[in-house]
Parts: sequence; structure tokens; C-alpha cells
Amino acid sequence: MWTHVIMWRRSTNSGTLPYPTLVTPAYKRQENVFKTAAGSRRRKVRGIWAGVQFTYEAIEPAELAGLDAMLAEELLDSDSTPFEMSLDNGVTWRRAHLVKDIAPKALAGKNIALGLALEFDFTERLAGYLSPLHLGTGA
Repeated sequence: MWTHVIMWRRSTNSGTLPYPTLVTPAYKRQENVFKTAAGSRRRKVRGIWAGVQFTYEAIEPAELAGLDAMLAEELLDSDSTPFEMSLDNGVTWRRAHLVKDIAPKALAGKNIALGLALEFDFTERLAGYLSPLHLGTGA
């Protein structure tokens, strides 16, 4: 069992998001592949870029205010006051940005809750794969 405590901060504003029902990490390796004079191919890993998707099965109306505040701060991200996220209870902070606009969906047969997915990329290159891969903490 893993717990994903998702926190965000930018300048003096910060908050904690509701617990998601699913956290899906995404890793992209960036490589340089080139040929030597002898014709052999060489690879050099330039880094690993990490991202993550949080899926919420049901967001209650009371939780929307926290998500709205977080999205407003992410929109104001700048080099002088970067937007950062932590997925491990605030131990490791990484600069992040929203990959695409969210598309909330009403749950079938209910009018009091929404299901949605938030997808973020971390903007700094990693030297290796994170441990644990899912960025969670043991529970």
C-alpha cells in the first residue's frame, strides 16, 4: 500500500491536494545516438524526464477550492517564483507544469461529484530513475 501526499507551493502560497485514487508515473529517456568513423553506433543518455498523472474518481465540492487554488498558482509560474510540487509528503520538491487542460467529467448518475485527471511534467532533467518509481511513501 502506498500513500501519495501531493503538495504544491509557489512563493508564499501552498497547499495539499486530496488523495488521488490512481497515480501514474511517466518517464521519458532522452538519448544521443551517433555513428563513429568506423560505423559503430554509440548511445549517450542525456537524462530522464519525469511526469505524473493523478486520477481522481470523485472530487467533492469542498475539495474543488483546493484544486482551484493550485491551478491558479500553476498558471502564475515564473522563473522568479516557480510553481513546485511534492509527491512524497513534502520531502522532495520539483518544478512542474500542467501538461494539458483538465476535462472534468460528471460521474454517471450523480450530480454532486466530479471525476478528473491532472497530468504534470517535471521541468528538470533527472540523473536516474526515482526510487520509488511511483513517488509515493509506504503506508
